[in-house]
This record gives sequence, C-alpha cells and structure tokens, in this order.
Amino acid sequence: MSKQPTVLAAAILSAALAGCASSPRGNPRNARHPVVAPPSAGSRAPHTLRVMTLNVAHGARAPVPAVLFRRATIERNLSAIAALVRDTAPDILALEELDRRSFYSDDIDHYDWIREESGMVHGSFGAHRDVERGLFAMRHGTALLSAFPLEAPDSVAFRTWALDDKGLVVATIRPPALGGREVDVVAIHTDPFFEGTRRAHVARTIAALRARGVRPLIVMGDMNAAWNQGRASLGDLARGLGLRPYLGPDAEDTYPAGKHPWRRIDWILISDDLDFLAYRTLDPIVSDHRAVVAEIALKPPTQNPPPQTPHLKPPT
Repeated sequence: MSKQPTVLAAAILSAALAGCASSPRGNPRNARHPVVAPPSAGSRAPHTLRVMTLNVAHGARAPVPAVLFRRATIERNLSAIAALVRDTAPDILALEELDRRSFYSDDIDHYDWIREESGMVHGSFGAHRDVERGLFAMRHGTALLSAFPLEAPDSVAFRTWALDDKGLVVATIRPPALGGREVDVVAIHTDPFFEGTRRAHVARTIAALRARGVRPLIVMGDMNAAWNQGRASLGDLARGLGLRPYLGPDAEDTYPAGKHPWRRIDWILISDDLDFLAYRTLDPIVSDHRAVVAEIALKPPTQNPPPQTPHLKPPT
C-alpha cells in the first residue's frame, strides 16, 4: 500500500470512538425498553470520513441460528448494536444479514430498530431474499445507514441459484468532510461456502458498480473471504474496481467474534483516490462478527490517478 496509518492516527481514532456517545430520546417501533438517539453528527475529524461495517447475524450474538434465541434476547442484541453505532458515530454504516420481517427472528424489523436507536437519519435497505407469505416468510438483506442523504440508492440481489440470498446496496454520497465530492458507498455480502459462487457475486458486483460511472468508491461488508495475496474472489473484486484493502500488521481477524477470532472476512476496500488514515477492528461483541471502522480521506489532487480503467496496486 502507498500509505500506512500511523500509530498516532490509530490513537486519535481510539480516542474519538471513546467520546462520541449520544443521549437518548423517544420511542422506536418494536422496542420494549427503547432508546432513540438524536441525529448522528458523524465523525469529528476535519476532512475525514468515518465508515463502519458489521454483519448483525439476524440479531444473534453467536454463530447460532437466530431462531434459537428468544425475542427478548434478539431485542437486547439489536440495542447493543445500536449503542455501539452511537458510540462509534460513523458517517456511513454498512450492515449485513439484516432482517425486516423473518420468521426466524420473530418478525422484528432490525433495520428500523438499529436506525432509530442509533440516530442514523438516512438509509437504504435491499431485500436479497423476500418471501412474503407462509410459514417461512422472510425479508432480509443488506443496508446502508448514513448521517447525510443517500443519492441514487440501488439494490442488487445476486440470485446465482435458487437459494442465493446475498447481494449489495449502493448509493452516492456528497460528504462535507470530503468537500462535497461524490463518493459511491456499498454494503455487500457474498457467499460463505463456495468460492465459485463468490466469484460470480464479484462479477455481478463489478458490472453493477461500473455502470454507475467513475467516482471514488468505498466497498464494505462481509466478503466471507480472506485476502490470500489477492489471488481469490476478494482480489478479483479489488482488481475489477481498482480497490485496495488495508493490509497493515495491526489489522485483526473479525470472525468468529469472541476472545479469539481466527478469520479476517469483513473488509473495507477503497479506490485509489482515497487514503486510509486509521483502521480498527472493534472489541465489543454485539454479533458473531467483529465490527470494522476506518477513517478515510481524499488524496491530494496531485496523487489522484487519471480517469481511466483502474487497476490494483500490489500491497507493500
């Protein structure tokens, strides 16, 4: 990579995350003992965009099907997620394995719950599996939540086979911290089992995002894949869209959440006209995945590549 986050930047991020909690107000839908946060002010650092990604595991806090948990337990887990978001205060939040109406999570609307309790004003949800009626009715997918408006939101359900429930949500933002520059942000979830299916998901992702035009790009989510020197599906995604991951020695594994995660499968990837200033895997356990947060800035204009088909820079 051309630029590694410094120890000082990481310390600044840690301090910022410790002091960004918001005070509660009001009553959201579903909650028995609700907390609704005021609108999030987002990141405090000037000229810096704070982004965060988390797989919410359908409201479960362990790698166990949500249907095995009581409603009250799922509610507590969702409120814990919202509290972590309030404390972290991201400008943009990507969420995966998010239910709007599913039999196995007691038909709780996770999207509304987290959005209202976290104070994220704007959002876009994409249903990648939507069964309206019957014993196994469900509606779940990925979502973006934002401290400012999301323009041209779109959802892509991959549907590479009959039971494929993975996909992405994308939108354009104009963050004041980046001078109002248009940036595309993406929440994505790819297949957990088969590399061939993940590569098909990546191919559909590349086609969908290229069709939106050339602008700075941030892709976040549960990729269900390690970097593997860029030779597998994650590398395909990076090469196809001109993205790069943070590969610093301080990057931590994200799954399974707990004392000893052993796989790094949750990622934030950025295009060449952006820079990582800080990158951190969060400690609080609110899901079966760890949350990841990054501070991102525009590169100075002299460092920006010419507008052409991007390529992947080899990591250093």
